[in-house]
Amino acid sequence: MCDKPADGKCCGGGGCAAKSNGEPSPAAADDNHDGVKPSSEPIFPKELKGRKPTALRLSGPLCTWYRPTNLEQLLTLKSAHNDLKLVGGNSEVGIEMKFKDAGYRHLAAVTHVPELSKIRVTDRGIEVGAGVTLTGLQELLLQQVAKQPPHKTRGFAAAAEQLRWFAGRQIRNVGTLGGNVATASPISDLNPLWMAFGAVFRLASQGRQAREVPASKFFLGYRKVDMAPWELLLSVRIPFTGPSEFAKEFKQAPRRDDDIAIVNAGMRVSLEQQAGAEAGDQTWVVADVGIAYGGVAPKSIMAEKAMAALRGQPWCQETLDAALAALGEDVNVAPTAPGGRGEYRNSLAASFLFKFYVHVCLAMQAAHPDSFKPQLPPGYASAAAAYHRPPVRGVQFHHAVPEADDGSAEVGKDYRHMSADLQVSGQAQYTDDVPLPPNTLHAAFVTSSKPHAKLLKVDASAALRLRGVVGYYGAKDVPGSNIIGPIMLDEEVFATDKVTCVGQV
Repeated sequence: MCDKPADGKCCGGGGCAAKSNGEPSPAAADDNHDGVKPSSEPIFPKELKGRKPTALRLSGPLCTWYRPTNLEQLLTLKSAHNDLKLVGGNSEVGIEMKFKDAGYRHLAAVTHVPELSKIRVTDRGIEVGAGVTLTGLQELLLQQVAKQPPHKTRGFAAAAEQLRWFAGRQIRNVGTLGGNVATASPISDLNPLWMAFGAVFRLASQGRQAREVPASKFFLGYRKVDMAPWELLLSVRIPFTGPSEFAKEFKQAPRRDDDIAIVNAGMRVSLEQQAGAEAGDQTWVVADVGIAYGGVAPKSIMAEKAMAALRGQPWCQETLDAALAALGEDVNVAPTAPGGRGEYRNSLAASFLFKFYVHVCLAMQAAHPDSFKPQLPPGYASAAAAYHRPPVRGVQFHHAVPEADDGSAEVGKDYRHMSADLQVSGQAQYTDDVPLPPNTLHAAFVTSSKPHAKLLKVDASAALRLRGVVGYYGAKDVPGSNIIGPIMLDEEVFATDKVTCVGQV
């Protein structure tokens, strides 16, 4: 609420008591939480919107955290610390440090480096900064799909569809394109697509010229990539597709939403028309092809033998059979391989190639009905059908209770939850939604760091000297009994003589 505006005008806040005409605002007349409605959101201070971030360096006993604000600062850190770990959304590094005991000594946030968030659209495709979030990437791809001719964005549409089932929205909102690439997970949903679609990774380092690496050559082994310790991934260049070029994504997981893949794949084929043996006969043959798989090896792989079986051959059933036979040499997951289910994963790889063949046949038939006539048996077309989630339905049955004069009919009746309407509409107000009054006190437990020890004393003097700390309360301050328990009163609220576990209050 405005206290005393210098010019007598409204400050713009929802609870402002000053208006340009001198009349109190309706919100100010409301005594409920100083005019703040339960459903209103606090206005973000405009002064903070224009605040220019500065570089930070935070040192601690376990690691040092850096926040550079431009690419040159980041490259300097990379050159100085070969073990520097870059952090975007912290969806991977956080797990490694918390659950895998990864002791990274130097961490750098890339969130404030504008060069990593650049997006450039050219006549050959798009170049996306490594710091762009996966949500931002998905939105960019869909924008290009809506703006460009349909044949140019077949790869973009496939990547956007793959992102639709990538983790959850919260992860996509913070996870970055570069983080997903550089992590080099063998079950990454996106890396097989970049490999198959002919994407190029651009790497930067201090004092050296930026170099480019094809995505198909970037992954060297299990979580190993063609990137030196002093280099970082700057951007990813994703090309447009040609008029007779088709691309598709595939993923099989235990469940469709928010789950890691068992096997995934990206596939692309470019067809060209060639003269046949007879006069006037035209045949569509494979001019170029890219097939990449994830979840079948310690890294994402290119199916080189299957690709060789397709190049230069007509797009027909016989060629598909030869490619499937060659694929058995590219993808041969042993029963004892990590993750198991070797036979199932091998069959998934083959089924993806079959689905891709059907998908391209139907797309070619629609694009070139006069020159391409696929010989697909009845029922094959369903293999290319897109997945559509059916509408969610639910049925609730209520029991009819006969009326009774003695009031017993009330027993067994169905009643709507009193707060149901507020909860389903999002208007329910919870404790965290209530604005804190001035001078609110916050409490924190002091817990034991020992699993079993005698409690000799608790010295709170250092804490009490801190600004804002108003008091310490222990077992001696409990006005009643310090013993509790659900049935038997055998547990102390605050430990007095000894502690029996780590975390005991």
